[in-house]
Amino acid sequence: MIKVSIIIPLYNSEKYLKECIESVVSQTIFNEIELILVNDGSTDNSENICLGYSQKYNNIKYFYQKNNGVSSARNFGISKAKGQYLYFLDSDDTINNIFIESAYNNAIFNNSDIVIVGVNYFFKEPIIPKNVIGCNTWQTVIKKAFLDKFSELRFNEKISLGEDNLFTLQCLFLADKISIERKSLYYYRDTENSITQKEKCDNLYFIQEREKILFSGLEPFYKNYKNAELEQRILRYTSHYYFWRILSWKFSFKEKFLVYNIIKKFIKENSFTFIRIDFRRYKAKFNFLYLLFNCFYFYIMNEGIYEAK
Repeated sequence: MIKVSIIIPLYNSEKYLKECIESVVSQTIFNEIELILVNDGSTDNSENICLGYSQKYNNIKYFYQKNNGVSSARNFGISKAKGQYLYFLDSDDTINNIFIESAYNNAIFNNSDIVIVGVNYFFKEPIIPKNVIGCNTWQTVIKKAFLDKFSELRFNEKISLGEDNLFTLQCLFLADKISIERKSLYYYRDTENSITQKEKCDNLYFIQEREKILFSGLEPFYKNYKNAELEQRILRYTSHYYFWRILSWKFSFKEKFLVYNIIKKFIKENSFTFIRIDFRRYKAKFNFLYLLFNCFYFYIMNEGIYEAK
């Protein structure tokens, strides 16, 4: 029986790929794991590295596809996976040797659809790791039967920024039982070329794309399930996630102008929807009002400047 299928999508990943794969090979239950390597059209030495490992270990499977993006590679990996649970590992990161065993035991003990795990961030080694709990794709171990039940629940291959957050968010809202493995055993390497760094360097692009993904992208999802409560939960979550991140940044004048217009448009289009949200829980009401206050404050403080231009 295969307990966990680890899916690694990769593209020109030769610099850190061996270290990533070795962290899987060193797992305490490696013999009960299958590793699925999906090469998304790499042009470097990634293929030779993958072939070397797949020839050495029977439970390491290697697949090649023409370059079609990380979402396509992950979806392909899902179609090939045979484990009870699935896990998506980024090709430039690593996991502690008890990562899979601890997450799997947590999942079985709690009969969870999803196990959320911690992470250690590394921004240019050496650095003191920052321990956080979150819901990125590489922080979730997902039951295969859950994804089989919701066969339409896959990575959106039409977007390239935030596709992992979108997928994980949908999974979390549909799961019946979610548990947390509080040990932070995932080691995330934030390199200069990573998408995370590109977001920080190109705030305009990040803001524009996130607005499309988190609001427009999720609309057909909750409409498909015709669930008003689901719609409210998604709207509440995405508004917090999106605006808290935006309002925490320092912007240039040009970026502030864009943020100003996004907030103005958002408040105008969603004010009625927010009125319908059930705020019986005091904390939810307080958080939303505080968020709205910050949005209006940003809007009012910059309104005169922009309208004068």
